[in-house]
Amino acid sequence: MLDNSPDALQEPYLHLSAKRKSLVTPYVLSVEERIQRWLDEHEAPSRLKADDPEIYTNQGERVRSKSEKIIADKLFELGIPYRYEYPLTLDNILLYPDFTLYDVNNDSTVYLEHFGMMDSPEYLINALKKLDLLASYGITIGNGLLLTFEANNKPLNTHYLVSLL
Repeated sequence: MLDNSPDALQEPYLHLSAKRKSLVTPYVLSVEERIQRWLDEHEAPSRLKADDPEIYTNQGERVRSKSEKIIADKLFELGIPYRYEYPLTLDNILLYPDFTLYDVNNDSTVYLEHFGMMDSPEYLINALKKLDLLASYGITIGNGLLLTFEANNKPLNTHYLVSLL
């Protein structure tokens, strides 16, 4: 049986000398090359201000909340490529999803939104508006969107987070 997996298709390229590799653009990129290309394409400066909380992930990346630190650390631990608050433009609307993830298996981008103050009525209304906006562009739960939630008496459920990823 013929093996048409990306790794098998890449095999002849991998055995070329460095000089020959420089003359060839491989049709199929390795997983590592696809991840690096995605990360390079999704590089963005931090939007955090000096007076925002000083919360850092285990990788030294600054985030807005302790829950976002937990999420970022878990993504890193699981080897899931991501960018924090990478800009998403939908027509003329600019959004900053909490996390933009690279789904290696499907070669696609997935957004993870963490809604951390669900007991605030104003925050809840804004969260629902954001979900409606994303849905109007086809970004829905199960179709490019992952969601986590918490409230004052209900912290982020890390078992649920891992089950999403």
